[in-house]
Amino acid sequence: MQEPNATADPMLQAMNEKAQALQGQVQALTSEVERLRLRIKEFEAQASKNSKNSSKPPSCDGLKKTASLRVASGRKPGGQTGVDVTSLSPNATSRSCLGPV
Repeated sequence: MQEPNATADPMLQAMNEKAQALQGQVQALTSEVERLRLRIKEFEAQASKNSKNSSKPPSCDGLKKTASLRVASGRKPGGQTGVDVTSLSPNATSRSCLGPV
């Protein structure tokens, strides 16, 4: 009967060692998670501060986007329909008005 115990002993010992190693990893990861939670809390507190609730200057607040006061008219953009658009082009008479160049 000692032979089955002899084979079970090293197997049991290996499983115990593995369990202890995993326990150590769990503890290390738990402390890492706690450290990161504290760091996130610090960043959130820092991000919520502005010049009104801390000693930071107003220039650190950043630019705030203001709402547009423009109201849509409902019309389509562009010129009137049916109007032929032409632009002025320079010609000889317009240069003569300027004088000698």
